[in-house]
Amino acid sequence: MFGRQKKPKKPRMDRTFPFLPETETYPMDAPDPPTEGWWRDPFKADLGGQRYHDGTRWTQYVAGRTAREWTSVYESPPPRDA
Repeated sequence: MFGRQKKPKKPRMDRTFPFLPETETYPMDAPDPPTEGWWRDPFKADLGGQRYHDGTRWTQYVAGRTAREWTSVYESPPPRDA
């Protein structure tokens, strides 16, 4: 009654790469073979990142995790042998 009620957070559209779908709140491991979408980054040992798969290959588009939210999407090339 006395405090302000928090509004639920809406996923934010990445303005740098508007052609990409929204990142996942809780990314999972990609199926085998991977399908299009955001998945846990298979090239990082920790669980703090997600990478976009375009349906044919892993792309350079990644998002990292801070203590409170996902970062904006940025580019980080996958390894050459991926």
